[in-house]
Amino acid sequence: MGDAQWETCGAETLLEEFFAQDDLRQLAESAGKILDCPLLVLDDTFHVAAYRLPQGFSDELFQNVVSCGEITYEAGVLISRSPALSEGRADFLQLPGSPYPRRFALLVSAGVQLGCLICVDTDGHLEKIPAQTWELVERILAKQLFVEASRQDKPFETAEDILMHLLDGGFSSAAYFQLQAANTYLADFHPRTFALVDLTAYRSVYAGKRRLKEALEARLPDSHPFLYKGDVFLFLHEDEDALAFDALAEEFHLKVLISEPLDELFDLPKLYPTAREALE
Repeated sequence: MGDAQWETCGAETLLEEFFAQDDLRQLAESAGKILDCPLLVLDDTFHVAAYRLPQGFSDELFQNVVSCGEITYEAGVLISRSPALSEGRADFLQLPGSPYPRRFALLVSAGVQLGCLICVDTDGHLEKIPAQTWELVERILAKQLFVEASRQDKPFETAEDILMHLLDGGFSSAAYFQLQAANTYLADFHPRTFALVDLTAYRSVYAGKRRLKEALEARLPDSHPFLYKGDVFLFLHEDEDALAFDALAEEFHLKVLISEPLDELFDLPKLYPTAREALE
């Protein structure tokens, strides 16, 4: 049996496994064996939902992602701004800090983007895998992400999830937002403004060097930075925060925008579009 036939049969076996059991981590492990590569399955907030790390494979960038449980801002922005991915096609990208190219593909089920599949191409064979094999593997993993997301007891797992839903205009009232935020730091959170960071210049100047997230969390510990629609979104509290942020922006050659004063968090959807437009 040729490699292409074996891969197709392997994908069909994965389909049988999907119907036989209900475990994203096991499906990711099996998919990695079929594709013969290390891989990451990310959810829609760029956190690691499952992965395969084969014995003997060594890649500092990959291992750091597994250890941290999320990809870097820089990798997240590459995903957000890939023309191929925005059109629903897979894309091969080279990330700073790793000698191996990676194949990125969005995981979509029922018209909903649920995450991303990242496969590490250690020897150049990924481009030879048949399109139908990729399609079946991606559909199975996307469906399992959909199943696991839909069975969650709570609609939002983290404060970051709540903020993203708020920015998307998903809360119909301030009372509903406050109810969801009640058991998170957002319940008593009153930042003065928010800021956006465009990472384009940072990637070109500081590629492979210091991670921006580490610097933000060290110098602005209450900023709670996260990646949203290709930019870093964070909060600022006092004038000292603004000064520290300006200094960091200058050091890292960042294109940044600080919003108008924020009366309450529920106003974020009103202020965000104007801020994002001004950043362009």
